[in-house]
This record gives sequence, C-alpha cells and structure tokens, in this order.
Amino acid sequence: MAQIDANKLIDFIKLYFPEDATEISDALELLSLSLDGLLSSTNTTIAEFHKNKEFDKGMELWEFSKSVAEIQEKINEYSTLIGIDAETDEERA
Repeated sequence: MAQIDANKLIDFIKLYFPEDATEISDALELLSLSLDGLLSSTNTTIAEFHKNKEFDKGMELWEFSKSVAEIQEKINEYSTLIGIDAETDEERA
C-alpha cells in the first residue's frame, strides 16, 4: 500500500468519517498531555544529573527530551487540524 501523508489522511477522515474526527482529536490531545508529563519528568531528571555532575547523561536526556517535544509539536498540529475539520463538519450538519 502506498504511503499516505497526514493531511490526506485527515481529509479522508473528514470526508468519510467526520464523527470520528473529534474522538481522534481528543485522543491526540490526551497523548500530548501525557507527553507534557514525560517532559516534566525528564526536566527533573536532567536537573538531578546536573546536580550530580553527570553531564553526559544530562545531555543524552536533553536530546531525548528535545525529540519528544518535536513529536509533541507534530501531534498538536494534527490535533488542531483534525479538530478544525470536526468543527467544520459539525457546522455543516
């Protein structure tokens, strides 16, 4: 099966499954909230590594944290897009 990009997938959901868009948006928001908790935990651990002068571990965890933040940003973009799509479909109904 050919790879489909996220915007096309969102358009497909909007067209054929508009009632599911809100549920997907809510799930993405919950995932983003969970990632907030993970980022908070990593910040605490990074501070501990710094306090213990374990700078290499702190830098490794900082890179991990940066990757998580990038993923979270993408999830938030998708959540917003599909949320807007859901609102548009609800207005049409």
